[in-house]
Amino acid sequence: MEQSGSEPAREGSGTVLLFTTFPVLSETFLQREVRVLSRKDPSLRLVSLWGGQEQWEGLPVDRFGLKGILGAILRLPVWLVKRPEAVFGLIRTLCRPRGSGLLNWLENLLGAAYGIRHAGSLRASHLHGVWASAPAMAAYAIHQLTGIPYSFAGHAYDLFEHGGDGWLTRKAEGAQFIRTSTHAGRNRLLEKGVPGEKILLVRRGLEALPKISFKRAGDRPYRMLSVGRMVEKMGYARQIPLIRELVDAGVELEVEWIGDGPERSRLERAVDEAGLSGIIQFKGRLPYASVEEAYRRNDYFLFTGQVDRRGDRAGLPNAVAEAMAWGLLVFATDVGAVREAIQDGVTGCLWEGEPDAGLIMELLPNADRQADIRRAARAWIEDNYCLEKNLDPLHEQLSGVTFSA
Repeated sequence: MEQSGSEPAREGSGTVLLFTTFPVLSETFLQREVRVLSRKDPSLRLVSLWGGQEQWEGLPVDRFGLKGILGAILRLPVWLVKRPEAVFGLIRTLCRPRGSGLLNWLENLLGAAYGIRHAGSLRASHLHGVWASAPAMAAYAIHQLTGIPYSFAGHAYDLFEHGGDGWLTRKAEGAQFIRTSTHAGRNRLLEKGVPGEKILLVRRGLEALPKISFKRAGDRPYRMLSVGRMVEKMGYARQIPLIRELVDAGVELEVEWIGDGPERSRLERAVDEAGLSGIIQFKGRLPYASVEEAYRRNDYFLFTGQVDRRGDRAGLPNAVAEAMAWGLLVFATDVGAVREAIQDGVTGCLWEGEPDAGLIMELLPNADRQADIRRAARAWIEDNYCLEKNLDPLHEQLSGVTFSA
C-alpha cells in the first residue's frame, strides 16, 4: 500500500495518538477505544507509522512509512543545527545495544525517524503512543526535540517479549504517565523501575454489552470456540490433546478456531495427524461482525495460552472478556492476567498447569453450576468492561487533568 510522507496537519492543537499501524483487523479493541475517545475529544488526531488507511470511519489518518523515513534522513541535518544535544542524545540512546531483539530495535528506529521528520511541523498539546515500542519512541523523540509532553501505553507484548521493549525505562523517565490495562502490566512496569504514581491502569472494554440468552447446558454437540492470533504464546497446540481426550471419552464436539498467523500450517498438520479434522474448523481471520456471530452460536470458550520461548505471553486476552460478555463459559490456562477476570469456579474455570479434559467433563453435565458461572462472568464484565466508563481516566489525562495514582 502506498504510504504518504506528507506533513501532518499544522492547524490547531490537541492530542495525537500514535500507532504502529492503524487500523489492524486483529486489534479491534484499539478501534473501539479510538471511537470512544474521538467522541470525547473531536479534535483527536491519528498517526499510523507504517501502512494503515488514509481514513477510518471518517477520521483522517496521517501515515508515515518508507517515504517518511527518507524525509527523516533529509531532515536530520536541520535538527543537528537547531538541537544538536537532543539529536546526539537520541542517537546515543538508539545505538546502545539492547537484548530485546532486532525487530524491537527496528521498531524504535521507525519511531525515532517519525519524530525527526515531523517534530518541527506537528502541532499538538499532547502525544500518546498506544504501544511502548515505535509509537512511544516517536513521542519520546518529538518531546526531546520540542518539549511537547507525551505518554504511552505498555501492554503484554511491550513488557514481556525478550524482556520487554529495550528503551521502555528511558521513555518512561520523561513521560507524563504510562497506561496499562491489567494489574499484571502494572506490576511489570514497577519491576522495570517505573514509579507507581506514573502508572495509569485503564482496562479495555466494549462499547455496548451484547444482549444474551444463556444457552442450555445439555445441548449437543457441545460447541467450543477459540479466538486469537495463531502464534506460540496463544497455545493452540495445547488444545489438540485436550480435544482428542474429550472425543475419546465420547463427548460430542464442534470446535471453531478463529485467527491466523505463522503457526497455522503447523497446527493444521497436527490437527490432521490427531484425527480431528472433522472436529476442529479453521476459520481464519474474520471481520469482527463474524467473530460476534461465532460468540453467539458457541457455548464454551477455550484459551490455552502460555509463556513462549521469547518470554511473551497474553495479558488479559480481549477475546476472553468478550466471550464472558456473550455468555460463553470460559476454560482458560492461568497465564498473564487471565486470573484478573477468571476466578476459578466463579467466573470461569482455570487450569493451573497443562490443560486437561477432566475439568471440562466434570462441568458439562452440571447445568446449574454452568448457569451460575455464566451469570457471574457477565456480572464481572458489567462492572469492569464498560469502555465508556473505563476510558474516562485516560481521556482526563490526555486532556490535561492532573493525575493522582
